[in-house]
Amino acid sequence: MIQEKINKALMLSVLGAFKDGLLEPLFDAVSPDVVWRATAPQQFFRFGGTFKGITGIKEYIGLLLSRYHFTRFEPKLVTAHKEEVWGLFDVEAIYQPSSRYVRFDLFIRWTVKEGKIAEHQCLFDTASVLIQQGDLGVRAA
Repeated sequence: MIQEKINKALMLSVLGAFKDGLLEPLFDAVSPDVVWRATAPQQFFRFGGTFKGITGIKEYIGLLLSRYHFTRFEPKLVTAHKEEVWGLFDVEAIYQPSSRYVRFDLFIRWTVKEGKIAEHQCLFDTASVLIQQGDLGVRAA
């Protein structure tokens, strides 16, 4: 129970710092052999795929921030069970190529081992984000 509270607090503090543009808390919180997965098609989202280790996370962050400037990253729900932590976040960002705002729910799952993030997976409604960015047209039926 105590470890679950610690893991939940880790997610809230690391992602709170990320929201404020601070990346060091994230780099300090990950295991050297972390596996970082962004479940998004790479042909539309440069940061989609699997990244490994600190070098991989830095590549992921670089790809993500080259396209998106986050203006909102608020937790809706964060819960933990043993080594697993799940968070649902309300996210808003400016998609830099078109200067359009996109807003979406982001689901994040972490596996925390020995106080460090060993695995990360994030999911979001990619079609909705593509539509909001202007990269996916919608036809009326």
